[in-house]
Amino acid sequence: MEIVLAEHLVRIGRVWHYKRRVPAVLSKADPRQVVQRSTGKRDYAEALVVARRFDEETERYWETLRDPRIASNQAIDRYE
Repeated sequence: MEIVLAEHLVRIGRVWHYKRRVPAVLSKADPRQVVQRSTGKRDYAEALVVARRFDEETERYWETLRDPRIASNQAIDRYE
């Protein structure tokens, strides 16, 4: 059962996951429909800290995809 709260957090089982749709404008550059990563945390407050970090990383990655001066392989390297 999924329980959804703020900050793109979804509880799957006992663990909170970061889950966010890829914006339509970036669908060709980022073929994933959904970004989903486990926070590895059962406590919501701890998961929130991790989810905010994931959100910042995801936004930075998408920003590199929006910038045509950055090659796609460089963008992938920065995200991973």
